[in-house]
Amino acid sequence: MSGRWQRWVRFVSHREPDTPMALFRVAVGLVILYTHGMMLWTGGVVLWEHRDWGGIYPLGSKQWLLTLLGGPIPPVVYGLITAAIISACTLTVGLFGRLSALVCLQVSMALFSLLPAAGGGHDRLITNALFILVLAGATTTLSLDARIRTGRWCSSTPVPAWPRYVLWFQLCLVYGITGVHKLGSSWFPWGGYSAVYYTLLTPSWTRYDFASAAWVAWLHPLTQVGTAVSWLWEVSFPVVLLWAWWKHTAGRGGWLRRFAQRVDLRVPYALIGLVMHGSLLVLLDLGPFSLITLSFYIPMWHHDELVQRWPWLGADAPSETASSTPLGQSKTLT
Repeated sequence: MSGRWQRWVRFVSHREPDTPMALFRVAVGLVILYTHGMMLWTGGVVLWEHRDWGGIYPLGSKQWLLTLLGGPIPPVVYGLITAAIISACTLTVGLFGRLSALVCLQVSMALFSLLPAAGGGHDRLITNALFILVLAGATTTLSLDARIRTGRWCSSTPVPAWPRYVLWFQLCLVYGITGVHKLGSSWFPWGGYSAVYYTLLTPSWTRYDFASAAWVAWLHPLTQVGTAVSWLWEVSFPVVLLWAWWKHTAGRGGWLRRFAQRVDLRVPYALIGLVMHGSLLVLLDLGPFSLITLSFYIPMWHHDELVQRWPWLGADAPSETASSTPLGQSKTLT
């Protein structure tokens, strides 16, 4: 038992360069700028204002920050949106470290609490991402903090790797649970694999009026394929995390670990995800769902893999050694 505990401690104590988390930080910051910016651009702010001050609903919230500031009145709501945009900007450029993520998290939680029905699962993904960034910092490299501290934009200073593992786990959990919950007959052969087709004909979701276009019927076979592939892809996505463990523990042997050394399962799963979320962005109006979900793809790759593909991410970075082998790379654990 003590040996297993020691291996677990070594695993969660692993340190590595911060490049994946820095890129994740930038992506999350841009998603938040888009989210709150679109509320201002489209006039959707009225959903967050109390009816007595020009809003649509008689809103109330027990969220501590809103209660402290006086509730969902226009000055408070617009002030929170302004704070969210400013903190998202500093988060994106990597200024003020964890403070930017903390401010952005609290402000976003306050706004999202006003009318949860107007949001969706993407609100929780955004706040989860910010919470991990508060803990991780993620400004060691590719940030103004790094530039101010070291005179360089890039740094390979090792930081704790567990936040990246948590984000990877979060992504697998989101897809796996989403797939398991899709139990309606329209997702299966006895329902004609009709889920995607029906979604395209639902006015509250689509960006275009497909219901009145006769040519959409010709797409039905293609949507059937999309329905089957997307369900299988989602429900099986957690195997990517298993693949990372098989690759990490190659020394234990077995055909699964040999397979993991030869085939990178992240690639096909990520490509299917890019196609799926790209299609959702073009065809459906789902808010920032696809954008924030795709941001979670970044932590699946390690610093060395990213720098090998894009050398500029490690430009001018002094070479330092991490404390152990990262998840997804081979190492013998006995």
